[in-house]
Amino acid sequence: EWNCKEKLHWEVLQMPFHQKLQNCIYALNHFYLKHPALYEDDFTKKGWEWTHSKDETNAVLAFLRKSKEETLLCLHHFSPEQLDHYLVPLKGAKKAQELFTTDSQEYGGSGVLNPEINIEKEGLRLSLPPLCTLIITTG
Repeated sequence: EWNCKEKLHWEVLQMPFHQKLQNCIYALNHFYLKHPALYEDDFTKKGWEWTHSKDETNAVLAFLRKSKEETLLCLHHFSPEQLDHYLVPLKGAKKAQELFTTDSQEYGGSGVLNPEINIEKEGLRLSLPPLCTLIITTG
């Protein structure tokens, strides 16, 4: 655990789990820089919208981040159970493609990916890996 009165324990990066976590943060930072929807309208209502915040049973929440160029669905799953065929309420999606997942094996995850996301009248149907964040373009 980090302690402000001690030096950082850089040696933990020699451990595979910590290396994978560092890789995830590195990739996420680069992803952030390439996607203005994540920062362009931080301080206005037009840049952010709740889409799914009431699923306490499955510990899932989702919101949209918007810019002039793109709309991204940020989906967060906080339980250790995988949820297959999960419906994320979202109206008006024209396409859906997973752009980033913290569940990649490269980052220490289980490797559950969504190469195809079904668009239904009520929203998007996909697999939610345990303890993950997915970022999906919804065009």
